[in-house]
Amino acid sequence: MGPYDEYDWRSYDLSEMTEEQRENFKRLLAYRKESANRPPEQRLTDANLPSNRRFLPIFNTFIRSAFPATLDPGEFASLDQLEAAAATLFNPDANSAQILRKGFESLRSLAVDDEQMHTLQYAISCLLMVAMSSETDRVSAAADRERDQLKGITARNQAISLTTDRARAIAADLWEQDEEQLIRIGDMAQRVWSVMIDEGLSEHMPEQADRLKVWIKPVAPAYATKGGRAKKPPRT
Repeated sequence: MGPYDEYDWRSYDLSEMTEEQRENFKRLLAYRKESANRPPEQRLTDANLPSNRRFLPIFNTFIRSAFPATLDPGEFASLDQLEAAAATLFNPDANSAQILRKGFESLRSLAVDDEQMHTLQYAISCLLMVAMSSETDRVSAAADRERDQLKGITARNQAISLTTDRARAIAADLWEQDEEQLIRIGDMAQRVWSVMIDEGLSEHMPEQADRLKVWIKPVAPAYATKGGRAKKPPRT
C-alpha cells in the first residue's frame, strides 16, 4: 500500500467489503475530494449553500469517527468511535440519543471475543456507510438545486448591474452636453428612462422612471441635485 491519502480508497483495507459497499465508500471519498479540490471561490460559495453549511461539518466529523486515519489495514473503528459517528450522522434528540446509547450497549454485550467484535465493527461500519452515502446523495441534490437558484439570482444581479451602468453612461453623456446646466436629476431620470426603453432595456429597470434617480445620482453634477427648479436661460 502506498503513502496514506485520505481521499484515495486504496489507502483503506476494503477486502472484507462487498462490491456495493466498496462503491459506496469510494463515492464518499470522491465527494469529499471533489469538495476539497474546488477553487477557493467555488468552495466558499458551495460551503455557504444552506444544505452544505449544515451537512459538511457532519460529514467531516463522521468520516473522522467512522474511518479514522490511525487504523491499521484490516481494522475497523471501535464501537465507541462508531457510536460517535452514528450520533453525528443521525443527530438524535435527548430521547433518541438514549436509545442509540442503549442500542450500542446491547451490541457490545453480543461480542464475547475479538473475532465477534471485529465482525460487529465491520457490520456497523457498513450500515453507517450506506446511511451516510444516502444522506450525501440527498444533500448533493439539494445543493444542486440551491446552486441553480443562486446562478439565477447572480445572473439577474449581473443584468441589473449592467443596466445600471448603461443608465449612468446615458446620464453622464447628456449632462456633459448640458452646457447651460439646466437638467436636474429628476428630469434626467425621465430622459434616461425614455432612451433605455427605446434601447429595449426595460426588463431590468425599475417600474417607475423616478427611481432611476438613485441609479444616476453617482454621476450627477452638483447643480443637478440642488433643490428648486432650474433657471431658464436669459432671452437673447
